[in-house]
Amino acid sequence: MSHPQDNSLIFDRVVRRGHKYSYHREMTTAGLLQLQKMRMVGQQALVDHKMEEHSIMTARSTQTDLIRPYLDGEPNGLTMRRLLR
Repeated sequence: MSHPQDNSLIFDRVVRRGHKYSYHREMTTAGLLQLQKMRMVGQQALVDHKMEEHSIMTARSTQTDLIRPYLDGEPNGLTMRRLLR
């Protein structure tokens, strides 16, 4: 039996099994420590990119008219239509 943390979930539906991933809208202490480590090893550009990406996704998540186009443009073909099948 898989555990919820071992699956990719969208709208509470399992869409891919076996992927371990978590996302937090608010930065956790562990996340802050990881960002600090990344900065120390020369990954500042990546940290900046991910922070900008997070900001965009947070804004998008509050605007329902932007959610569907985002899902329909998912680069791996996991569109809203495929999710609903």
